[in-house]
Amino acid sequence: MDNDHQKDLLQAMQSPSFYPHPVADIQVCETHISKVFLTGQWAYKVKKAVDFGFLDFSSGAKRHHFCRRECRLNRRLTRDIYHGVVPITWTDGRYQMAGQGKPVDYAVKMRQLPADKSLAYRLQQSELEAGFIEELADYLTTFYTRQRPCPNERAAAAYENLLAACENNFQQTRPFVGPILDPHLFAIIRSAMRAFLTRQGHLLRNRADGGWVRDVHGDLRTCHIYALPQSGIQVIDCIEFDDRLRQIDIVSDLAFLAMDFDAQGHSHLGSRLMAFYSCSADDPGAYAVLPLYKCYRAMVRCKVNCLLLQSAATSDAQPAIVDHARRYLKLAYRYAVSFSRPKIWVFSGLPASGKSTVARSLSETLAAPHFRSDAVRRRVFRSHRQPVHTGVFNGGIYGKIAKQRTYGRLLGVAQTAIDRGSSVVIDATFNRPEYRREIKRLARDRHLRLTFIECRAPLDVMQARLRKRQQQPSLSQARLQDFEAFRKNFVPLGIGGMTAHMVLDTTSSPEECVRRILAEDHRVSTASMVSSLQGNETGQGRMAPIPKPKGGRHVPIDISRHRSHQPA
Repeated sequence: MDNDHQKDLLQAMQSPSFYPHPVADIQVCETHISKVFLTGQWAYKVKKAVDFGFLDFSSGAKRHHFCRRECRLNRRLTRDIYHGVVPITWTDGRYQMAGQGKPVDYAVKMRQLPADKSLAYRLQQSELEAGFIEELADYLTTFYTRQRPCPNERAAAAYENLLAACENNFQQTRPFVGPILDPHLFAIIRSAMRAFLTRQGHLLRNRADGGWVRDVHGDLRTCHIYALPQSGIQVIDCIEFDDRLRQIDIVSDLAFLAMDFDAQGHSHLGSRLMAFYSCSADDPGAYAVLPLYKCYRAMVRCKVNCLLLQSAATSDAQPAIVDHARRYLKLAYRYAVSFSRPKIWVFSGLPASGKSTVARSLSETLAAPHFRSDAVRRRVFRSHRQPVHTGVFNGGIYGKIAKQRTYGRLLGVAQTAIDRGSSVVIDATFNRPEYRREIKRLARDRHLRLTFIECRAPLDVMQARLRKRQQQPSLSQARLQDFEAFRKNFVPLGIGGMTAHMVLDTTSSPEECVRRILAEDHRVSTASMVSSLQGNETGQGRMAPIPKPKGGRHVPIDISRHRSHQPA
């Protein structure tokens, strides 16, 4: 069927008499790739006869194929919604649904979902029930767990596909830079994403090797999530036309939803979603790549809105679309800044508080160098033999001058790594305010985020750890007999200014400790980022709805269905 004939069909589908069941009114949702006809009880989606390169619906056979794929794939996250593919025939001089004769086109038949049950609507109306995000996170995590890791070849291709998709975003958005989008912000985002993908690409490839690339949804946003009274959560409209957009890192899938929450001023919901997922899936490494994926998803939405300007139904809609595009660009910029600047993670605490064990685990998760004072001290005083005495922490290589040399060298090697663009994990007792002031000065001078993690454990646990050191070699020379004196001389942390201060119970596993650290860091930094973004905007800081076109029965163009985020 050519385009002219399909136009006649789509026109015919706007008449209630076309359907084999009673229809009182029809609403039409349109994107650049499909039209959806809402008839009351049922919704019918027809794929347009188009070929955009990244998708090809140009023939009836191809549209039939992708209609069937859409039903099959979406049934993974829905129940009793996708009722199958309905043929459309030309019989007795008119188009008929499921009539006699050879099919000329096809429609996906879906149960029409009430708009007020969508997550997007409930957020706008502040009608979200307590516990829903945890329920949704559990539903999605269960789905991800059911999906087996992609075969090695496909998993390995996910990184290259992401590179291509990011470049495609930049290429298709580039014509709008200047007339609509801020060139400075665009350049920073592009530079930051390219740098991360080049320097930190091993994080993404390691996740593929670890089985985190799976066949997921691909277009996970609030407008596609429903909660129905009888059947519970339903997630519709996954990507069906390109496996590369669906066979991705689980975190990339969740990042779309987390970014959507941020864009709508609900960053706390995204933080809760990710915290539940990372705990349930035992995936603390999710946070190492989440900001990049959020940035990528924000640029997808920026590009989609730019492209939507070319097909906006009315001029009334254009100002809102332009505003959306600009706000998504600003959001992407905030994400880019967050992952392009190094961070300083400082672990402090009493001997045997668990700081070195957790610091090492965080270092491995973030692929950031770990600088430990015990190791630095050993290098600084390589030729010095520590005398054996009970006041070991007050003399020898633990004396005041020796400690100053150790902390000076510790900060020096950390500074070198930071100047090379790397985040760092620093591990020392930091028991005196003067040592903390120096690391705070380093962070302030370079405008970096500094987080102090104060490690704690019950007294009996720390004492048991120290007794264990009597039998097993350790870099640390802290021993049980010195513990009480050290505890009395420890000055509690009083952190302010540009720092964050976390108190961590290290009796949990190192992996769980790392997950808690990164979850809290994500919560705080995202809330601050979104608050700052909204503070620079007028109104409520949320995405305003696009105005309805005047006249006719068509509903506004649904920008949520513009899936132009394909790999090049």
